Amino acid sequence: MDLAARVFAMKLCDKCFALLDENDLYCKECGASVAEGVEGSDSIVYPEIARANLARLRGEMEEAERICRTILKQYPNNVSAHILLGDLCFDANNLEEACQWYDLALGLAPENSMLAKKLARATELLEAQREKDATDELTVTDSKSHIWASVGVVVAILAFGALAFWYGKMRAQDQYEASLVNTEPIDFNGIAPPRTKAAPPDAGQPKEGDETSGQVGEQPTQSAPAGGAPQRVERMTAQEKAALDALRMALGGSGAACESVYLTGTSALALASNQRDWTEDDKSLFMALAAKALFEHEQTLSTVEVRFFDTNGAVVRSALISRAQLSAATGEPGTVDWARSVLGSG
Repeated sequence: MDLAARVFAMKLCDKCFALLDENDLYCKECGASVAEGVEGSDSIVYPEIARANLARLRGEMEEAERICRTILKQYPNNVSAHILLGDLCFDANNLEEACQWYDLALGLAPENSMLAKKLARATELLEAQREKDATDELTVTDSKSHIWASVGVVVAILAFGALAFWYGKMRAQDQYEASLVNTEPIDFNGIAPPRTKAAPPDAGQPKEGDETSGQVGEQPTQSAPAGGAPQRVERMTAQEKAALDALRMALGGSGAACESVYLTGTSALALASNQRDWTEDDKSLFMALAAKALFEHEQTLSTVEVRFFDTNGAVVRSALISRAQLSAATGEPGTVDWARSVLGSG
C-alpha cells in the first residue's frame, strides 16, 4: 500500500486525536475505545486492575497506588484506575483528593451510577469535615474574644482600684481604712464563659432516600420463615443503619459497595451492588470481611448472608456464613486464602 492510501485508511481518536489504524479497537495513546462494544483499555489492563484491587483489600495501599499510576501512564483515560485511586484516597480519609479522582472518572463514564454515588458520598463527608473545621475555628476565635474581654475587665478593675487607692490616700487615714472595710468587692464572676459551638450533624449517617434510594434493598418483600435468612424490607431501622456504618468502616472504601443491612432475630442480610472490576476472589474476601464486621458489631448474630446484585436486581452471587464457620477458618484474616476457608472453598 502506498503512503497516500495508508494515510487515507487511518482515522483519528475522538479523545486525543492520535492517528489510528483502520482495524484498531482502542487508542494506543489514551486507551479510549474506538469501536462500538469494546471496553477500551479495561480489557487490556484488567489483570493489573484486579491485582491493584486485591492489594487495596489486603491493606497494601502503596502497592495499589503504584499499579494504578503505572496504568494511567499508558492509558490516562482508564476509568477503573481512576476509581481505584479515588477509593485509596477515601480509605486514607483524603476526601478532597478522592473527590477529584471520582470526578475525573465520572467525566469518562457519566453513565456509571455507582461512581456517582461514591462521588456524592465523598463530597458530603468532605463538606461536613470542612464545616466542622470552620466551626472549631469559630469556637477558638470566640474563646479568644472572651479572653480579651476578660482581660479588659480585669484591667478596668485594677485601674479603678488604683484610682480608689489614690483618692483614699488623700483623705484621713481613718477614713481610708474605713473605706477599705466597707467597700464591697467588685463582682466580675458574671462574665459568661465562651460557648462551645454545637458540632455539625454527622453527614456520614445514611439519609432516607440517599444511597438506598431506588436500590433493590428498598423493595418490600415478605419476611423469611423462622430460622431462615432475613429478607429485604422497605427501610432500615436505626440498629440496621448502625450495623451498616460499622460494616463500611471496617471495610474502608470497599464498604461503599454495600447498600444495606437487615437484621432478623439472630440472622443478618447484607446487600451489595456487583462490582464489574472485582474478581471472584475479591468478592469472596469482601463477603468474609463483611460477615466478620457484622459478627463483631452484633454479638447475638449466628449467621450472616451476603448477596451481590447486578443493576437489574438479580442475585449474581451469595454466601451464608455462620459464626462457627468464621471461627474455624484457617489462614491470616484479611487474606484470600482465609476468605476461601471461611466460605468453604479453600
